[in-house]
This record gives sequence, C-alpha cells and structure tokens, in this order.
Amino acid sequence: MPMKVGGTIAPGCGSEFMSFGLLVRLYSLLGHREAEKIANLVAIRDRKLVHRYLKALNALRNDCAHHCRVWNRSTIYPPAKPPKKLTDERLHHLHGADSSRVYPLAALTGHFAIQLNPATNWPRKFKEVMGKFPGPPGMTPEQQMGFPADWRTEPMWSYDPKAS
Repeated sequence: MPMKVGGTIAPGCGSEFMSFGLLVRLYSLLGHREAEKIANLVAIRDRKLVHRYLKALNALRNDCAHHCRVWNRSTIYPPAKPPKKLTDERLHHLHGADSSRVYPLAALTGHFAIQLNPATNWPRKFKEVMGKFPGPPGMTPEQQMGFPADWRTEPMWSYDPKAS
C-alpha cells in the first residue's frame, strides 16, 4: 500500500493526521464543484450550510477534547435550522430544537455518521448512552441539552445498519 503519490503524501493519507479544524478550513477553501460533491455526500444541498455545520461540530469537538462542560452550555457556533428543501428529512425535526444547545450537534453527528458510514451504530449507541446519563435532582440531561421532548422517537436514533 503506497503512502506516496508523485513524491508527496496522498491526500487520503495526509488527512489521517490533520486536525478536524484543519479539515474544516480546507473544506472552506475548496472550489464550488468539489465542495458541492462533499455536500451531496452528506445529503445537504448547500455547501455553505455544510461549512457552518462543520464549524459548529469542530467547536463542540474542541470543547470535548479540552474537557469543557457542554451538557448545559450554549454552543459557540449554533447551527442554522436546516432548510427542508436543502436537507435530508432526517434533519427536519431540528426546527423545533434549541440550536444553541448540544442536541442539534448530536443530531448532525448522527446524520453525518449515517451518510458517510451506513454501517454505523453511532445513533443507536448515543440514544442508549443518553438513557443511562444521570441528571441532577429536578432536571433531565435532555432538558439541559436542548433535546426535543420526543427525540427518542425520531427514526435516526433507531437507525439499524442491517436494515439499510
């Protein structure tokens, strides 16, 4: 398996050691056609919206990596409510969610995981972990993180890769 192409590191290999922030920046520098191809891969028909979502996910990733409290804080880059004509049906329920909280970012992560790796179990595992997450007296984690009341019934959280 060659690691080099023409004396340089192949892009697929190079991306293995790039930070997520650098990959988001590289996405912003892509030409229209290349960015649209990636946007189509994640079933969002607007490359600028994909970039906004990636920036929001990168901020969440950085907070998690640096052990910041995220469960009851507002996000730095709240993701835009997904326009129904530009996004997959899986994201349409986010219109009722508080975009300044963690839930929309979790839903975007689940959506991206399913689109990019149809064999993923991440959404179901996330739902399972949330069921075990303890809440302080009088509060639920879902309330603090901006989850819609009926989030567990959304098809994304029951996604079964074997059924696809």
